Amino acid sequence: MKKHIITLILCITLCGLFTACGSLLESTIGGGDTPPPETQVADTTSTPTPSPEPSPDNGDPDPGTGGDTSAAVNIGDVIPFGGHSWLVLDVQDGKALIISEYILENRPYHEPGGEITWEDSTIRAYLNGEFYDGFDQSDRAWIVETTVTNGPQTHGYGTPGGNDTLDKIFLLSADEYVGYDYPSVIGYVDGVTGIGDYDYGAWWLRSPGGEADRARIVGGFGDDEVDVKYDRGVRPALWLNLQYPIQVNGGTDPGNGGDPAGGNGGDTSASADIGDVIPFGGHSWLVLDVQDGKALIISEYILEKRPYHEPGDEITWEDSTLRAYLNGEFYEGFNQSESERIVETKVLNYKPSSHMYGYYVAGGNDTLDKIFLLSFDEALDYFPTAVELIAYGSDGKAESWWFRAPGGEADNAMLLSVNNANEPFSQSNNVESNNGVRPALWLELP
Repeated sequence: MKKHIITLILCITLCGLFTACGSLLESTIGGGDTPPPETQVADTTSTPTPSPEPSPDNGDPDPGTGGDTSAAVNIGDVIPFGGHSWLVLDVQDGKALIISEYILENRPYHEPGGEITWEDSTIRAYLNGEFYDGFDQSDRAWIVETTVTNGPQTHGYGTPGGNDTLDKIFLLSADEYVGYDYPSVIGYVDGVTGIGDYDYGAWWLRSPGGEADRARIVGGFGDDEVDVKYDRGVRPALWLNLQYPIQVNGGTDPGNGGDPAGGNGGDTSASADIGDVIPFGGHSWLVLDVQDGKALIISEYILEKRPYHEPGDEITWEDSTLRAYLNGEFYEGFNQSESERIVETKVLNYKPSSHMYGYYVAGGNDTLDKIFLLSFDEALDYFPTAVELIAYGSDGKAESWWFRAPGGEADNAMLLSVNNANEPFSQSNNVESNNGVRPALWLELP
């Protein structure tokens, strides 16, 4: 059995560090306003005050065309600026914090490597030099110089981050990445060859790793730090004055996108609320989301134990025996009137985990499913705290349960486990092992 134990940090009323195999996992995870189940959900729990913030004494650029447009820009919007698409992370005092929607390029954090902080890194020099200079003069006038804090990170290793800096362009810190709801998951590569020629890549944060010659990354084959001399993706961030005439393109797809297929009748979603437990098909189900007269539900308890795939070999969700069972024998166990209310759903699987502690392994082709498992990212996003991920079997004991996400190897899948102290942690386990099953589905509300 191959395990990759990841620690979860509880950040609602709990603040605990659970350590396993030397990795850290942020567990401040919550539900949000999200497209159905193949989509990531914004974390709404106890978000820390974001940093950096625009400098109050910087002064505003000449408004030029029109007044304050901040009312027209919302968190989650994607806006064009300077020839790129940008995701809005925050809106404050007529300014928006934006991060590139895509990875724009790959480069080292610092050349030629060695011990370094953000202040003296070559990537900071590049972003505030050549990259900034790439904007035309009219665009540069709207970029707000920002005090960037580099002190110890709540979600960090304790390695000193150096002095605070004044920057036009910067990278997110580890705390900002968590506090701003894990923005835009894995950064797609926009016209750039990804790491290892994938269509996605790991990308830099500005926070130090466990040693002074390492920096934090998002999406790195289960690693959350790497030597600063290596090429990784760059997703610049900046504060934009909202007197800039912005055309909002609409909300971002922070995860996998899409709506559940099918469904009839009017919106009766008031009959179910997030957090309710409802009966259906002889089981109790927890409501995770409600949209357009449909509810995303997951079994309140572990219904049974099964392998993810038999026999245990390299597999994706699409071809797994567990998917075949859920959409075959398990689905057929509902009566006709019940099965007619289950909405066939497009489930996207090809992206690796968006969270910095997940595995950087693609999950295969998209699928159309009546019944499915939550992905690792969906589980983190839909459950307000890590403790709420703990699930119990028929004997009342906490048990591990499968996600539909691949683990550290192609013959592994991720699951949620509980240690002897009843503390939850995620791990990678061989697909032929028996673990708990918590089916999920989109249900047409009555």
